[in-house]
Amino acid sequence: MNFGSFLALAKDKHTIYNLLDCKLFDTIPRPRFIGQAADDERALMLMSSDGLPPDAYQYRSWALLAHAGSYTLIHHDSGGLSTYVHEYTGVKYWFYVRYRNPFPSASEIAIQYQRVGDLNVMSMEYPRQPPWVKYDHRTQEFIFDSNIYNSEESAIWKMENPKIADIFVIRLAPGMCMAQPSDATHAVYNATECIAVGGHFLSYESLPRLEIARRGDHLSEQAMTNDYHDSIHIILQGMAYLLKTRPAEDALEMHVLEALARMMISRKSYENRLALEDESPELENRRMTTFVALCLQEKLGREHPLSRLLTG
Repeated sequence: MNFGSFLALAKDKHTIYNLLDCKLFDTIPRPRFIGQAADDERALMLMSSDGLPPDAYQYRSWALLAHAGSYTLIHHDSGGLSTYVHEYTGVKYWFYVRYRNPFPSASEIAIQYQRVGDLNVMSMEYPRQPPWVKYDHRTQEFIFDSNIYNSEESAIWKMENPKIADIFVIRLAPGMCMAQPSDATHAVYNATECIAVGGHFLSYESLPRLEIARRGDHLSEQAMTNDYHDSIHIILQGMAYLLKTRPAEDALEMHVLEALARMMISRKSYENRLALEDESPELENRRMTTFVALCLQEKLGREHPLSRLLTG
């Protein structure tokens, strides 16, 4: 849906709408604290002389326009990217799912992604639907039953089904700005009419979580998000190339370099399922491939197993 259609439909008093990712094409500058953490911005500046396509910039700046009462399904942001949101008007509530296993395998994360399509925020703490969360077929809503929750039956159920995650909530009011890490599983409820601006970004430190999110999206049988950005691979190429400017005393941890190297080596193994269905491959700068491999090899060390794969 485009912006004009959203405005026209906004006159319908019987329907609630939530417009996500309305592209702003960098008309809104990033907050200063985001700019300091955003290594992707420096990577794009380094590669800009090479004639990057416009799509390489679309993920960086967008608006969110929502009616009161609208909400999102449980998801993580496109491609597992990090996100910032600056609230202009209205109040939003972010419900975050923090899994107790911080670094699950790719197959485990794929199973987590498939679960969220069948559950709601009140169920995400447990491996299956708890008895105190009921579904009302008339209103098509999930309802929390406090009587069942406080019952002996539920106490036994909790012992037999230990928590796999914790839920916490963030309230975003006008003037507030929040930063969200890569692969943060969440849902958003708009308590009032809301206007916010935001964007995605990447830092080197976020790459291990980004790798898990991208691999999970590739393996999962259902999409964890309703969008994807075909510029992710070319951004990662730029971040690998940017390593040549990084001083030795500011070295990255090895698991960060390894995550980046694996995404460069096995590009097809990380492509989003939505991208594959639309037959819209991620953007790639083929001329940069050799330079990227050399930069990663230098940081990993020539004897590292991934260094040999980069040249293969």
